[in-house]
Amino acid sequence: MIIDKSATNINHFRRLIRLFKNARTGFFYFLDKINFEENEIILLPSYIGWSPYEGSGVFDPVSESKLPFEFYKLNDKLHIDMVDLKKMLNTYNVKVFVIIHYFGYIDPNYLKIIELVREKGSLILEDQAHSMYTDLIFGSTGRKGDISIFSLHKMLPIDFGGALIANEESEHLINDIEISNESVPSPWQYDLWAIAMKRRDNAELYSQLIQQLSPVIQPFYIDFPDNIVPVAYPIYINTPTREYRDYLYYELNAAGFGVSTLYHTLITPIKYKDFPISHEISKHIMHLPVHQDLGKSEIVKMIYFIENLLTKKIHS
Repeated sequence: MIIDKSATNINHFRRLIRLFKNARTGFFYFLDKINFEENEIILLPSYIGWSPYEGSGVFDPVSESKLPFEFYKLNDKLHIDMVDLKKMLNTYNVKVFVIIHYFGYIDPNYLKIIELVREKGSLILEDQAHSMYTDLIFGSTGRKGDISIFSLHKMLPIDFGGALIANEESEHLINDIEISNESVPSPWQYDLWAIAMKRRDNAELYSQLIQQLSPVIQPFYIDFPDNIVPVAYPIYINTPTREYRDYLYYELNAAGFGVSTLYHTLITPIKYKDFPISHEISKHIMHLPVHQDLGKSEIVKMIYFIENLLTKKIHS
């Protein structure tokens, strides 16, 4: 038969998935399967946070594996410093290159970055703890690297769950990982498209309302591309010190508005003297929720509450 009635090739457009308690566990098992030579390293972005409750996410598996690592520089929008990246790739023998799609957004040099890393023969891991919907709904991330990791519990109303995903050409990298946590709730029980659209709608509303809080509060990203789904709406508290950010964070949460300050404390190996931009961002950034449970009225109330807090702070 020239044309079958239905598809039969099980390898076409396949993405091999292994489920774990969380994304970092999947990353650990991936690293455990990779044969590192003596002079090979893992290259990571210089914006990775730590908290006493959650550890350091993507860095924990690197630390636990006791593998050598280095960091590359980021600019004031957490986009990769291309000059520094080229220098790092030329200086070190990079076995695994890690790119994080912060907050679900895409680095404007994403394709160039992948091309540069590919030229060096490095494996590429895309940390998609923030960009699961950007990947699954729009296909904007996760398709250029070898391996991706998802944090299901950050995107869905479940208590735990992570996924290690290999693209078609890279299945051999995780094919023999037998540990798969079948107790992880399936994400397919949810309407992922509808959730993604709701998150986009909420982020777009923030984009409109946040203007009334300028210049003290500004959107971290001016543009809101039509091919991304954010994990949260990042804002920048434009003040000389972190006092305003911390004040807003505690007051908002005390009033029942659940905001977060991801990466408020960077991991110890990321030194201020080497990465001052990363440290300054960590002092001033805050993240407003965009999740699917939020309605327009709650967002309007939050912005109004922030406006009152700023007025109170300014006149105190």
